[in-house]
Order: sequence, then C-alpha cells, then structure tokens
Amino acid sequence: MPPPDPNKNVVILYKGETVYDSMRVMTDQIGEGLRRLGYRTEDLDLVAPGHSERLIALFNRRDLAFFFGFNAWGADLDLNGRSLYDVTQAPMFKFFLDHPIFGFSRVTASTTRRGLFSFTCRNQADFVRALLPEDREPQVIPHGAFVPSDPPLPMDRRDIEILFVGSVIHPDSIREGWANIEDRARRVLTDAVDLYMSDMQQTFIHAILGVLARTGAEINDIGEANFARVAIELDRYMQAHLRYTTIERLTDLPLQVYGNGWEALRDKGTRATFHPAENFGRSMAMTNRAKIALHAIPYYYESHERVFNGMAHGAAVMASRSGYFESIFTPGRDLLVYGFADADLPDRLAALARDPAKLAELGANGRRACLAAHTWHHRAADVARLVALYGTGAGFATVGSA
Repeated sequence: MPPPDPNKNVVILYKGETVYDSMRVMTDQIGEGLRRLGYRTEDLDLVAPGHSERLIALFNRRDLAFFFGFNAWGADLDLNGRSLYDVTQAPMFKFFLDHPIFGFSRVTASTTRRGLFSFTCRNQADFVRALLPEDREPQVIPHGAFVPSDPPLPMDRRDIEILFVGSVIHPDSIREGWANIEDRARRVLTDAVDLYMSDMQQTFIHAILGVLARTGAEINDIGEANFARVAIELDRYMQAHLRYTTIERLTDLPLQVYGNGWEALRDKGTRATFHPAENFGRSMAMTNRAKIALHAIPYYYESHERVFNGMAHGAAVMASRSGYFESIFTPGRDLLVYGFADADLPDRLAALARDPAKLAELGANGRRACLAAHTWHHRAADVARLVALYGTGAGFATVGSA
C-alpha cells in the first residue's frame, strides 16, 4: 500500500461513550496501526470538555486524510447546516461493531454522501445492502485483536483454568418484557425463537422472515417499528439464552466468570466462581492468566474481538462455531470450536484443562496465527486501503465487500 499524501495525512479519530472502555482502547489501536502506515492521528473526544471548540477548528483544516469513528461516532457533524466532511473534503469512515438493526439511523444518518461504512460480518452487510441505495455499498472488516505489549505468560504459570468474560440478562427476564409488545408482533417473536432454535445456522433476521413467510405475511403487516423491536428482542434473547445455558452446563468445572447478571448461578454454590465485570485493561490482564478462554455467542455473529484477544494473549480458545473463524484458523491446531447442542462440551473442557501439552500447543499456535494477520493494526490497514480506493471523490460508486 502506498504511503499517504504528505499534504493530507492527518486522521481524526473520534472517541465517545463506551462500556468498559473497550471501544476507546480499540480506537487507540487503530491509531497505532495508522501511524505505522505513515499517517498522523489526532483524537477528538466527543464527551470531553472543550470538544466543541476543537470541532469548529476542524472546518478550516486542509491536511485531513479522513475521519474515523466506531459505531458512527461523529458521523453527522455539521456547522450551520454545512457538513464537516463536505467542507474539509475528507471522508468519514464508520466502523460498526454492532448489528445495524440496533441503530439503523446511525447507518443512514449523514448530511453527506462522502463516507464509507463497514460491518464485522457478511450477513450484517447483506442486511444493509438490501435496504440502501446501490451507491452506498457496505464493506466487511472483522474485529481484530488488541496487540499485547507484554509477552504471554507460560501456560504453567497461568492460574485461571477456564475464563469466561461477559455479562448476561437472565433470559426469563427478557421474555417477561415482551408482555408490552403488540399481540401480532409478539406472536412473531415467540415463533421466531422456536424457528431459530430449530436451525441455529440461520440469522435472527432470517428466523423472523421465515415466520412471516409461513403465514404469508410481510414486514409491512406488522409495521417497520414492530419489525425492528422484534429483531432487537430476538437477538437479545438468543444471546442471553445461549450464553446463560452454556455457562449453566459448566458450573461443575473450575470456571471463572467475570461479568454482571450471573446472580442466579452464583447463588447455587457451584464450583464455578462469579465476579463483577471488569474494565478492558483488567479483562486483558485476566486473559493473560487464563489457560482456556471460553467464548459463547450465536453463530450469526461470525466475528468477535474476545476470540482474537484470547488467542493474542496465548490462551487456548474454545469458541462457539463460526464459519469465519473456521475459515481463517485451523480448528484443532489454532483454536477449538463447539456447537451449542454438543453434549460433550463439559467433558471436552475438562479433558483440555488436564492436558498441558495441548494447552501449550493451542496457545502458541493461536497467538502466532492471530498476531500474523488479525490485530487492530491489520484492520487499520484495511480501513486505509478502502479509503484510498473509494474515499477520494464526492461520492462512492458501488464497490465489492472487503
């Protein structure tokens, strides 16, 4: 990739509110990757005092290469109706980490067509592609790994046998909240749960469309607002249900869980131990102490940073199935995968915990494979490449997904 134009080589990195500091740390990692490519970077913290004055000053800058924000931080900034990105003639790159159904207005909201956006897996890009004009083609850039500054602890010095990081809402509590959903939409939602559980290779959007198709209905029949509510609730429920039931099956193992919402399992007095959620830095420190890093999320979330982070920190990763991860890594060599219906998951984890040679092999191979091509530094290069290809004109022609 050629170096950036020396006269336009500054990237503005937006920072905003985030849970556990994770996206702010990811932004720092993107900045490090861009600086390695020859860009200069400046942070603009949208929640810090005085950010408005810094923002206004940007309108007079002519050295800007592009702007970058996770989940569309800063995507629709203007001054007296003048778009920041039209005035500076610098594109905005929106890197979405969440499924677009959780904030579709952030996908489409912009006073300018001067911008690119990406999603972490192909089914999310396909969802957006079906709803936007052809000249707003979404890109696909997966998550990346946090690049550790310290070497990984040797496996025999790690004191956490099995680590799971993640909060949960009890699935029953989510279902109780469905009582205030309009009757027809609620029936679609409950039927979609059953349809998804019958085939977990589909996405939650496909499950809803499948229920509608069986009754000859369309999205308009329940209304766009109800469709969005049903989709959000279905995804929330499936994430919570699969996460909760997976951990529930493993509480007789030496499992340490860091996250909120696990009181029902914690109070049963099992071998597993439950701790409050920690910030990003603490989570990474614990990952470096873990022999096994467990991951549990629906298959349709093909990419997730916790899988990459576990590998980058030298843990043996056991991840729920993902076509993406199984295509870029070799299961059994770089990481292990499981299905939510696998009855032998507790036995597999117990056997792995007793096998120091296999733990060391998976940890070393996974770390090597991850750091070679799948860090946030690598994703920064993907972002810069796409901006160089498609971000120099007043708009963007239809392009293929990355």
